[in-house]
Amino acid sequence: MVLAVIAVLAGGLFHALLRYEELAEKTAVDMTIRNLRSGLRWQIAERLLRGSPTETAALVGANPIGWLERPPDGYIGEHAGPSADLPRGSWYFDTDSRELAYRPNLTLHFEAPAGRSDEIRWRVIARRRGNLVLSAEGLTLDETTQYRWF
Repeated sequence: MVLAVIAVLAGGLFHALLRYEELAEKTAVDMTIRNLRSGLRWQIAERLLRGSPTETAALVGANPIGWLERPPDGYIGEHAGPSADLPRGSWYFDTDSRELAYRPNLTLHFEAPAGRSDEIRWRVIARRRGNLVLSAEGLTLDETTQYRWF
């Protein structure tokens, strides 16, 4: 009886630890994206201060990892197209779609639409009104995949 109680408690503790580990992974991803968005704002500001706001168009579809002081843990570089062979917990830049991708390591609380991969993707895009880019401030790093994580 005592062994059964200990086993149940150990199982519950293990499940709780996995939940918190996955929550820590999600938090690290969220913080990386916030840092990348700050890096985008710095890139825009630098171009505006240099007096070359037209250079901001080069940021559309760019690999945002270069805007960080150092790449995030798990960044494996640039790859052409998505690949199931890439390790979980990896960041990479898809050179075909010009998107930054992250493959979650723990996916107990991760949901993507049916038929979609288990990756989260972002892309630097320009906000437009008709055919016109709104301005340098109209550049954003947006999610290109729908998902729910927790």
